[in-house]
Amino acid sequence: MRNASVPDRFSVFLVVATIFMSLARPAQAQVTADFEPMFGFFGCAPLDIAPIDSSTGPIEQWLWDFGDGQFSDSQNPTNTYQDPGVYAVSLTVAGAGGAPSDTLVRAAYAQVIGPDVDFIPSANSFATLPAAVDFTDMTIFGSPIVGWNWDFGDGNASNLQNPSHAYSSAGLYQVSLTVTDIDGCQRTVSKPGLIQVLAGLNATMSDEVIGAPAGGGRAQPGSIIRYTVTVENTGDQTLDDTEIQVMLDEGTLLVPESNR
Repeated sequence: MRNASVPDRFSVFLVVATIFMSLARPAQAQVTADFEPMFGFFGCAPLDIAPIDSSTGPIEQWLWDFGDGQFSDSQNPTNTYQDPGVYAVSLTVAGAGGAPSDTLVRAAYAQVIGPDVDFIPSANSFATLPAAVDFTDMTIFGSPIVGWNWDFGDGNASNLQNPSHAYSSAGLYQVSLTVTDIDGCQRTVSKPGLIQVLAGLNATMSDEVIGAPAGGGRAQPGSIIRYTVTVENTGDQTLDDTEIQVMLDEGTLLVPESNR
């Protein structure tokens, strides 16, 4: 006998809930490069600059490029520009844990003015007493030059642009040139050992006619003329290093038998 209170069939519903969970990596902290002052530095060479790091983020490394071949890994470095010019400065910062780095470049950040001083001596740097040397100013400038000051290294000086100087003693001399422009920028270039002055050799020549007519007179055809060159060593030169040549007015070169 069936129980009327119990249904003939029933259904069981099973609800399965699937929960998808997303496990995302935490975002890496970003770093941003920045430095002050924003508008950079301007002045005469040599120009000192001291940029200040204002970067943000968990920074562990700094790399500065000053555009003149100089670098620094300090946070707040200094740099000195020796030569006139316009220089870009860049800062690269890196964070912890392999976080991406960031670089900021400021063009024309250091503007260095003033004369770019250079000079050359005449011919070469070696001279024999009495030694007269011409100097030529090769300075490159943006503003008009108002002054030159030469120091020849032997106690003498000049304020000409392209002077000549006579050295009176043998020796090795440093030459310096200081140039000043209308902006008040002044720069000095020194060249140690530029001029080497050697003591000279004083030479005199005499001749003797072999087979001259009795009582003197001009040499006859076929006569032999002996030339004697006397050399006085006035310094550190040696005859072993010296070639003696005698040129006649007609252009004939006499080759000496020996150097005595």
